[in-house]
Amino acid sequence: MTELPELMVNRSRNSLGLAPSNAVSQRAKTDGEQSITIQNTCLGKNRLTFSTQAASTIIMPSMETESSNTSRAEELKFQANEAFQAHKYSLAIDLYTQAIELNCENAVYWANRAFAHTKLEEYGSAIQDATKAVEIDPRYSKGYYRRGAAHLAMGKFKEALKDFQQNRGNTDGFIHLLWQNTLFI
Repeated sequence: MTELPELMVNRSRNSLGLAPSNAVSQRAKTDGEQSITIQNTCLGKNRLTFSTQAASTIIMPSMETESSNTSRAEELKFQANEAFQAHKYSLAIDLYTQAIELNCENAVYWANRAFAHTKLEEYGSAIQDATKAVEIDPRYSKGYYRRGAAHLAMGKFKEALKDFQQNRGNTDGFIHLLWQNTLFI
């Protein structure tokens, strides 16, 4: 089987906003055609599959569900925010989880779920989700704030201070978050 050029694979990843860590697999079909699949390693779900004829010609990516997944994920986030505001934190977590399953590269979903975990005093889960949020978007202040708040609640003062100081370059927004911890995006 002829290997697909790495540049083609990287361009496909970049066009979908996928991280380099997403798994790539190739397989030959009986008619001599090849297919390549780039997998979303967050959830193990396929995000892009396309076929080639003669290893360098991409026929057509099959991305028909990508925009509908994004729209559905935003609807779920809206419902989760409403559940959160109604103090239904477990329901909010379930809805944020569904949004994450559809779009795991959105830092807001992870940070909001972290906040819901904090409200249920599930600080370990809150730290995990907030950490994922800052891995996705290192400039996202709320991720650091959510993680710092969970560390603080657990009495891990040094870790909390590190998170609260992490975003010094964005102090205006970060200080605002410290005073308004229920703000959703």
